[in-house]
Amino acid sequence: MKEELPFTTFPSLINLQIKNGSELKRLLSYINDKACARFATHISGKIRDEIKEKIRNADVISVMFDGATDCAVSEVEIDCEDGEVKNFLIGLEDLEHAHAEGTFKAIDKSMKNYGCENWKEKVVAMGCDGAKVNIGVHDSVATRMKDEGRDYVLAVHCIAHRLELGVLSAIKNNNYLATVQDMLNKIHKHYHYSPKALRELREIADTLDERIIKPTRLQGTRWAPHINKAIKSLCSSYLVILAHFEHVSQARPGQTTPAVVGRATYMVNKLRDWRILCFMFFMHDLLEIISILSLKFQKDDGTSMEFLDGLETANLSLIQLGQQHGEQLQAFMDSLTTDANGNCVFKNTVLTHYNANADYCELRAITELVAERINGRLESNTDPVKPILQACRIFDINDWPHDRVSLAPYGNTEIRQLSDHFSDVLHDMGCDRNQLQTEWTDVKGHFKNQMNGNQNQNIPKVNSLFRFRNRFTNIKCLIKIVLTLPVSREALVVSNA
Repeated sequence: MKEELPFTTFPSLINLQIKNGSELKRLLSYINDKACARFATHISGKIRDEIKEKIRNADVISVMFDGATDCAVSEVEIDCEDGEVKNFLIGLEDLEHAHAEGTFKAIDKSMKNYGCENWKEKVVAMGCDGAKVNIGVHDSVATRMKDEGRDYVLAVHCIAHRLELGVLSAIKNNNYLATVQDMLNKIHKHYHYSPKALRELREIADTLDERIIKPTRLQGTRWAPHINKAIKSLCSSYLVILAHFEHVSQARPGQTTPAVVGRATYMVNKLRDWRILCFMFFMHDLLEIISILSLKFQKDDGTSMEFLDGLETANLSLIQLGQQHGEQLQAFMDSLTTDANGNCVFKNTVLTHYNANADYCELRAITELVAERINGRLESNTDPVKPILQACRIFDINDWPHDRVSLAPYGNTEIRQLSDHFSDVLHDMGCDRNQLQTEWTDVKGHFKNQMNGNQNQNIPKVNSLFRFRNRFTNIKCLIKIVLTLPVSREALVVSNA
């Protein structure tokens, strides 16, 4: 099941085990695909029962969901007793209607099928994309939770999705980007659907003693990592791909179709254009920053603290890219030479439209706009979730002040803010909110003493408090809520696809 093999392969796998000396031959009546289906049903039932038990025992949960016009995928994120966050795929439900009520009913049905009748009392946040039906102001899944009297439930717009929207809004109208995307699509189509073309490409690579990476497609769960991978493939295999398209463009009549010759001629002209190559290597640098951030946001166990750290790192990298050429663009510029006729040459190829006096202002402007749009999407002052995520930052011990004078009042305001926002949930968890400030001071003293005693020790994580069964009982309730807040919904996107 894990390898997604059909049940019909079960008999051959069992027979292989019998040949290797297994005693399974005594169970001949079970060596068939129908028996395999029964085994799978019982195994999955056992797994479902364990998940049901964990959800029933969880104090708080977050529900992440994604939908199409005819189905919805639900996933639940819970915090276990040891402070480790667990994600479980709950179900794939048919939608009666593709509006807010239909989506909410599908989520409710999935949760109740797992025996969690009181899931609405445990939920602290919902993770989804930015569709109006999910987080709209007037009639959405988020407003239906508020109509249930649960104003504290956070509707978290998937961070990786917002990142992609920010980048796309900054560069989607750029003519060079449209050209590069068109080139990458044509290259993938040319080699994906023609084994002959791929074989010729590899033969040219062997002749030139060059490394070749098979061109990849642009489509995928997330746009930035996929287009970055495709650009990386083209940059590393530039000489081989150009040589092959030159060969195809000069094909005699009857050797190939006019459409293929036309595509090859188009690609040769673009691959010799200095402006296109300059933009392509720049995008390689830019998308490397975005891809690292995107993949970090797509982690199943990502926390709100890691989200804020990743965003700040990306901002610093983008500022640096706006001030000086990135690694790939600089390597491209350094490899340019001039021939006897004064032409610009790159890897023994004469480039067209070279501008020795280019100031690259347009590229710097793109970097600044990307940073502006990303921050506009991820750090919007109108986002009601932002203050809560920022308050959660106090549980990242890496950010704590080192001196006692600064540490003493640190986080006190945020503890009150989080306590007030999740007051109903904390009450249901049996938390004494009056003890939170006292225990917060105790927590700071505990970790401060740990770090003072072991200067070379790694900085501890706040979930290490869960090993103390009889200490920090109230503050651990708040930590459970913070750890359970969703940042990504990537597993759902893959499941729905």
